Amino acid sequence: MFYNILQTLIKIYLLIFYKVKIHGDINLLNENLIICPNHVSYLDPILIKDLTKRPIHFMAKKEIFKNSFINYFLNKLKAFPVDRDGNDLKALMNAVKIVKNNNLLCIFIEGTRVKTHDLENAKPGAILIAHLAKKDILPIYIKRKNLGLFDSIDIYIRDIYRLPDLDYKDKNNYKIVAKSVLETIYGEDLIEKV
Repeated sequence: MFYNILQTLIKIYLLIFYKVKIHGDINLLNENLIICPNHVSYLDPILIKDLTKRPIHFMAKKEIFKNSFINYFLNKLKAFPVDRDGNDLKALMNAVKIVKNNNLLCIFIEGTRVKTHDLENAKPGAILIAHLAKKDILPIYIKRKNLGLFDSIDIYIRDIYRLPDLDYKDKNNYKIVAKSVLETIYGEDLIEKV
């Protein structure tokens, strides 16, 4: 009930304050996979949530769960905390369980909001979860210009990304694949920024 009401409020909010245009195959969100968008603003989770009626679980930094009021709503929104500074095994196993149970999980592959197109921003966590859960990744590019109200926002849903056949005992391969996913997300815009 709460989730459906929120979904409606999000849709109204976006219609009033932003011009959102979606490119690509929206039906890919019916698959059971891990959504990996880039991350440019606080609005990004709302934009991702609005793409599908399916509930989406989000990993979020543990610091924002300290406020009990915010914590209540984050839990209702199916968000769960992760310690970005350490090896958070509990969050990792929770994420793997979510996607193994055929739920949608969203992980911002850059880990935090960034302003530059840089492959070094790619974090390996999403790749580790995809490997352990044996799930594919859906790269999504959120392209914004002004980061303000009434901004035009283009959302590019890329093709499904299947993990390459590598030796994942070598931890360096997680970072290599994460960079490849981020490169897929930015597409031609990465070439323009380099």
